[in-house]
Parts: sequence; C-alpha cells; structure tokens
Amino acid sequence: DGRLEMTPVDACRAAIVQLMRMPETAGRQLHLYNPNFISFADLSQALRSFGYPVKTLSAEAFLTAVTGRKEDTGLENLMPHLAGNARPKTRILYDNSMTTHFLTTAGFAWPEVNEQLVHTLIAYCTTTGFIERPFNDNPIVAE
Repeated sequence: DGRLEMTPVDACRAAIVQLMRMPETAGRQLHLYNPNFISFADLSQALRSFGYPVKTLSAEAFLTAVTGRKEDTGLENLMPHLAGNARPKTRILYDNSMTTHFLTTAGFAWPEVNEQLVHTLIAYCTTTGFIERPFNDNPIVAE
C-alpha cells in the first residue's frame, strides 16, 4: 500500500538550474524530488512486464523476508522508505511544497513516474551491469 519516489537525475539537474535562476530562492532551503510517486503495485507490474518474476507480499511478510535473512543484504537501511504503513513510527515524511511552488511558477514540470520511466531505468541498469537481466532473457531496449 506504499508509494515510491523516483527522481530522474536529468530532471533534478534541470530543476536545480531553474531554481538557481530565481532571485526569490536565494538563501532558502529547498528540497528537490519528484512529487509524482509510483505505487508499489504499479512498480511491481512494470517490473513484471519487463520480465522480472515479482511476487506481491503483504508489508509484514515483506519485512519478515528481508529482515529475517542471516546475511546482510543492505535492505534494512531502506526499510523506512519501503515499509509503507507497516512501520509508521519509522516512516519518513517529505515536504517540498515550497520547491514545487517555485518550480510550477517557473513553468517546470516533473516527469510522471510510469511504466515507461521504470523500463528506461531498468534497461539502463541492466546494460551497465548494475542489475541482472530478467531470467527470461527478453531483449531489453531503452527508449
């Protein structure tokens, strides 16, 4: 039941440049991230359509599967971001309403986080060797 934030680096760069050009942002603390989130259900579907055998679990089953491992997976540090409502006391809340106001005023629009963006990200990660291709070895093409 959670949502995930995904900010493409090129969009972040463009937002920074736009904000730097605005005199009214001088001296302000601004938080940059894409306010267009993707649900875990939509992310799972995008990964499945890319060829990854993603299994949907309840938040509690997921946390048990990740934190119950004997080896250190590094995923424990991501729990505040991935736990959804299963661990509300560790949930991180973000607010970039001031940043969004400035960017909207300047005509800047963050990209939608959809299946195409996820596919582009996964294609890049597989071609660089950061993650492995899906087991079904479908050809991967980034648009």
